[in-house]
Amino acid sequence: MFYIILFTLFFILIPSSEIQDINLIYSYSIEENEGVYFGSIRDAVLTPEKNTIVLTSSEQSIFIYNNEGKLVQKLGNEGRGPGELMVPMSIASNNTGDFIVTDIGNAKISVWNNNGDLIREMSTPDNAHMYAQSRSFQSNSSDLFYWTISPDPSSGFDKIRIHKIDTRLEDAELYFSINENSENEMYEFISGWGTWDVSENGDIITVGKTPDYHLYKFGIKDNTLEQFGNPFDPVVRTQKENKIRIENAKRVSSQAASLLSNSNDEKPVFQNIEIDDKNFIWAHRSKVYGEAEEIDIYSIEGEFITTVTLPQSKDEYRLMDIRNNEVLFRVTRDDGRHSLVVYEIDYSG
Repeated sequence: MFYIILFTLFFILIPSSEIQDINLIYSYSIEENEGVYFGSIRDAVLTPEKNTIVLTSSEQSIFIYNNEGKLVQKLGNEGRGPGELMVPMSIASNNTGDFIVTDIGNAKISVWNNNGDLIREMSTPDNAHMYAQSRSFQSNSSDLFYWTISPDPSSGFDKIRIHKIDTRLEDAELYFSINENSENEMYEFISGWGTWDVSENGDIITVGKTPDYHLYKFGIKDNTLEQFGNPFDPVVRTQKENKIRIENAKRVSSQAASLLSNSNDEKPVFQNIEIDDKNFIWAHRSKVYGEAEEIDIYSIEGEFITTVTLPQSKDEYRLMDIRNNEVLFRVTRDDGRHSLVVYEIDYSG
């Protein structure tokens, strides 16, 4: 059980005059080509070598693209053996270029180096299933990965269990947990289905449930919980968005499509949260169909800095990863097809 002294902080969020605006400059796109059909893009990350690693629903493989959007390497095939994959669902890369892939079909995590060599495989803790997701963690002293699973939504409270993975070891260590019955009511505002990331010093940034619309920081070292963020109105999917969403889910599994069919039309609070190399929190809010994408930027202390706005479009963007002054988005086009786009981050304004 994780004991926390609760400090609810309501910030008056005024952009700091000392920090200039943050702009995004288009760099390159990754499209379906060279015989690779994406179906839907399950996950994608940037690497220190300025490559992009992609997992898709169409093939049980790992695709690596260079910074010109060209396919340069394909790893793994469908199967149960070493280096083989059944349903690769999530991926994360660290500062050295090593990356991990969670494979829910084989209930394992595979660790690869920056040359594409398989380092080791380990069983996923807690009988992981289709709701697994992963985030990477960059540190001055180590290159660790953090990984979580969420239970079946029918269980009610969205429990959170985050494991720490050191690629030099063979086991995952439980790092943070909200899973005791006595904690359900205390932390019911936290969404285990929401996005999350880990700061450089190990704090966890996560989101509240609808209609909370706040960000939360769990201070692991000093046992604190802080609330921050600008509230905004809920966003509801259009019929067309729901149709595209369910069609994409069918490419994953009939169970995934069934879950989405039975869910409500309100979008999640945030598309994603990512922490950049400057320790800024990027909170990508869900948008109204056809409007511009907006990403709120906060300091790690919870101070609002600025809002980054992408051009108005019927396409829907999802923030996927940030590394070395580059930001990666998955693009869901108006016809439901997926692609990726990379922007260079201009912090000078």
